[in-house]
Amino acid sequence: AGQISFSIFNPLLALTLLFLSIAYTIYVSLLTKTNWLLLLAALAGLGSPLLSGVTEQAVAILFYLFVLSTSILLSGYKINCKPVTLLLMVGVLFYENLLMTITPPNWLWFFVILFSVLFFASVTFSLVQQQSPQVIDVVVMLIVGINFLASATILSGNSSMATFIAALVVGGMGYYLVKQQLPNRVIAIYTALAT
Repeated sequence: AGQISFSIFNPLLALTLLFLSIAYTIYVSLLTKTNWLLLLAALAGLGSPLLSGVTEQAVAILFYLFVLSTSILLSGYKINCKPVTLLLMVGVLFYENLLMTITPPNWLWFFVILFSVLFFASVTFSLVQQQSPQVIDVVVMLIVGINFLASATILSGNSSMATFIAALVVGGMGYYLVKQQLPNRVIAIYTALAT
């Protein structure tokens, strides 16, 4: 509250300090294998840009969200906390839409691709580890696909090429997983997303 009211710190410094405290919370959640603590760290991390007053520095916020999401998703993978993926995905979509008017389109498109790859990889690693899709896996993959298609239409210079490359990557991953002899119910997610 003091940062918002009195601007005690430079906004980027405030965001960095908030991230350090969140990083410690992530570390403790890993040590204790506590899912609710990791979810709480994700919520705090998603709220930090608003609390720190960095709202005008769109690229900095998107970079921060990428670092935050990567660290929390890795931790979630280690302690098997799937809901954190959906929570981060919704938070990132909120910021992408919030920042759409102040972010240069090329930068926003770059981050949409980065986040799409990050969440796609997160669900893929989870599916390979579990060998069985859950509803949350399918929901996250659908949100990733829909967000990518919508963003490609709005932001990319050539939406047809972007969509083709995305379908090629998803189909290629599905083919790779077939060769790794994963169950058909896992492969079906990639087949559906690629079409």
